[in-house]
Amino acid sequence: MGFVEDLERRDHRRVKRQLRCKLLVDGQTRQGVIRDVSAGGLFVHTRQPLANSEGLVVAIHTAEGPRFVLQASERHHTHSRLSLAGHTLAGAGLRLQDPPATYLRWVEESNEARS
Repeated sequence: MGFVEDLERRDHRRVKRQLRCKLLVDGQTRQGVIRDVSAGGLFVHTRQPLANSEGLVVAIHTAEGPRFVLQASERHHTHSRLSLAGHTLAGAGLRLQDPPATYLRWVEESNEARS
């Protein structure tokens, strides 16, 4: 293992993906854009911070066809930033709670395709 790999704290390899998603947060639906996925979580940009929400639901429809509805909780939140389109974006790392086997296979296939 190299120096950079030794510093990596993530349990699962992440794959860069840009997917639209819907989030159910405190009974309200929000739009988001997923930036990367892994077997244990994903990173999503939203227009509004998720405010350390527990019990999030993330709905994804992939370009390849599979659809997933995933239970998640916020692991960490990044500061808001201004996008090129002038919108304020918030980023959140979400930890998935018992992701289904179909999601895990899709992530594994995405890892292999990107390698």
